[in-house]
This record gives sequence, structure tokens and C-alpha cells, in this order.
Amino acid sequence: MKYFTADTHFGNAGVSRCMRRLDALGALMDSPEKHDPFIINQINKTVGVNDTLYILGDLSDNNANYYLKKLTVKDIVLVAGNHDDTIGDPFMRDRWKDTRTTKVSDVNGQHGFSMQTILSHYPHMFWDGSHRGYFHLYGHVHGMREETLDSIYPQRRSMDVGLDNAFKVLGEYRPFSEQEIWDRLSLRHGHDRVSFYREYQKELYTDSN
Repeated sequence: MKYFTADTHFGNAGVSRCMRRLDALGALMDSPEKHDPFIINQINKTVGVNDTLYILGDLSDNNANYYLKKLTVKDIVLVAGNHDDTIGDPFMRDRWKDTRTTKVSDVNGQHGFSMQTILSHYPHMFWDGSHRGYFHLYGHVHGMREETLDSIYPQRRSMDVGLDNAFKVLGEYRPFSEQEIWDRLSLRHGHDRVSFYREYQKELYTDSN
């Protein structure tokens, strides 16, 4: 199974205080000593050792390799965020990519449906294959822009998979499974339909003649 998360911000007490991240007892996690072990445990109890975890940016402000070693999942795929040290950390330099692609599947379905999925740290209005229904996953905005983007682009096949949006949607700070993503995004028609471009091109051709 594939899992997706973003904005763990290990080692950064400011983000946890700003977003008011609460532990299981409802206490504010206002220091890395309170926040980091809790989030690491949340990830480890959700993602199996043989699963794949995609972290879409802002893993930590420093010592990324140290925090990755705390995670029990073996296969971790990284997308670079604005807080990640993609240059100065020699242990991590080759692991960061600005964007990646994968497929999100209907794991529990009978027909093996899957969809090409674009991964980045930042939300996009349009992305490679958006007009063909491809999914797009991101972080960065900490669950604060979903209503705005949904109002501008109803039926968009994209979503914030960061920890703060997970808390809003799932009720806990943990990664989204690909099945959870499939169940949400596959029901949407997509805001950037190929039919729009065909009709637009037809109008241009008609007007030019």
C-alpha cells in the first residue's frame, strides 16, 4: 500500500504551536520533544514496514536523515519543500525531487483501476494530465486552502495530504492511504476537462473562418 503525507516539520516547535497540533489527550504539542515522537508514532502505526511512504515536502528544518531513521517503513520517497535542506545535507542531497509521479489505485476494488498522480509540495491550478483526470497531491498550505480551491475549481482532482488537513479530514495526524485518496478523488469529475479545450479550439477555428 502507498501512503502520502506532508509538513511533518520535525524539529520545528513554531509550526506545531502555530497550527495548534494536539496530542491524543488534547494537549498542545509546543516543543519538538512533545511533537516529534508523537507524529513519528502516528506514522509508524499507520504505515507498514513493507509499504511505501511519500513525504511531499517540509519533512524537517534540519537533520532529515535523523528523522527518517525513526520511521519503520523501508521505502520512503521524498519531494522537496521550502523548509527542506536540499543542498547542505550531503546525506540527503540526491533524495530530493521537486516533483514526482506515481499511480494511485483502487486497492480494494475488483477491477484494478488506477490513476496517474502528480506529486509536489505546492498546490497547482493545472498540472500534467489534469485535463485527462490525473490526480494531484500536495502539502504546504496546512489544510487552510482546500475550501478556497474547491470553490474556485469544483470537482478538482487534487488535495492537500499534509498532517493538518489529515486532522481535519481523518480526525488524526497521520498519512493518507492511497485507498482513502482514491475514494475521495475518483468521485470528482475533474475541473480541467479535455472537452473544454476541444470546444475552445472549435470556436477559434470558427471565428477565424
